[in-house]
Amino acid sequence: MRPLYETPESLENEQRVADLLEMYWSRKLVKLPIAYQVDFAVVKEDITAWAEIKCRTTEYPEMYLSLHKWMAGKELSRETGLPFILVYGFKDKVCWKTVEKDSP
Repeated sequence: MRPLYETPESLENEQRVADLLEMYWSRKLVKLPIAYQVDFAVVKEDITAWAEIKCRTTEYPEMYLSLHKWMAGKELSRETGLPFILVYGFKDKVCWKTVEKDSP
């Protein structure tokens, strides 16, 4: 079994990013149970997307995500027909990208 990397500090940072996105997207981000493998459901009246939030203190040329998370997000998207959004929060900005259905 894989170790859990979530700490109280990382969860707090993740929630700060989620709070900003709620205001920007006019949607509610609902924290999902760990069994879902991705962090949040994006909700208006119903779920409209799935989101994985990564908080970083350093910006890298590439945005890293574990294969396990990638596959889980793609599977949720495929099975529900809803977008999977990767979100990266840095000290001074938040970036996101919707994973396209045909992305490897």
